[in-house]
Amino acid sequence: MNPQEIFCPNIACPARGQTGKGNIHVHSQKDERFICDACRETFTIRLWLGGVVSRKRDLDLIQSLVDNVRAIALCRPLLLAADGLASYVAAFRMAFRSKMPHLAPSAFIGCSVHPLLPPN
Repeated sequence: MNPQEIFCPNIACPARGQTGKGNIHVHSQKDERFICDACRETFTIRLWLGGVVSRKRDLDLIQSLVDNVRAIALCRPLLLAADGLASYVAAFRMAFRSKMPHLAPSAFIGCSVHPLLPPN
C-alpha cells in the first residue's frame, strides 16, 4: 500500500489524478482504505469483475455492461479481458471513443482549400 502511487478518484477533488503529491495517506491499513487531504474523502482500490447472464449474447446486453465499466473507469488504468466475441470490441470502441463534434456542411462554406491539395 504505497500512497505515492495512488491518486484520489473523487471527480470533485482538485487533486484528482495527481500521484506523488503527498495528498494521499493510508486511512486504514486493515481495510486498505486511503484518505485524500485535498477533499477529505476516503476510498479503496479494488478489482472489479463484471458480468451479465443471458441466454444469448447480443450487442445491447454487452453495451450495457461496457457502459457500466466506462462509468466507473475514470482515468485509472484499465485491463480488459473478453472471450474473443467481436461484439466486445465494438462495444468497447463505442463506449471509450473520444467524442468529436459533428460539423454541418454549412460550417465549411467560405473555407479555403489548402494550396497543396488538388482541386476537385
